[in-house]
Amino acid sequence: MTKVPAYAAIAPPLPYYVWAIESGELDTDPDGANDPADQVYFAYREGLIKIGFSGTPRKRLSRACTITRTVYGGSLQEAMLHRLFEDTSVWRDDRPERSSAEWFRPTPLLVKLARAEEAIKKEAGQALFAQFWRERYPDGLQIVIPAKDIGD
Repeated sequence: MTKVPAYAAIAPPLPYYVWAIESGELDTDPDGANDPADQVYFAYREGLIKIGFSGTPRKRLSRACTITRTVYGGSLQEAMLHRLFEDTSVWRDDRPERSSAEWFRPTPLLVKLARAEEAIKKEAGQALFAQFWRERYPDGLQIVIPAKDIGD
């Protein structure tokens, strides 16, 4: 288990916390087992980035979200990051009752902190392929197997 740096256990001034995230000093293993300590996590879904905190981020998020990074931190650090990016906050229509304020439009700094470049590129590639497919086959793709090729 990694020892939590002292400045991650308290709420340091925002510039120091952002610097520590950028430096990689606060990284935790997003693919590892559930950490007993809270983690601030960044997740990507449908063009938006979520900032949240949990000791069990994998269990907390739906499979539709891609966790891009986890760092040491808790509710205070999460609130600082929410405030930093509040101008890009997005209310999600599918979850208006809760956690909507945790979703943000990507900005260069947020993408960098979240390490979301790969997830964004992957989603963009899938969207381009889907658009190509719809243009090429507007009525959908139908697979036809001749009757003679179907076994008795």
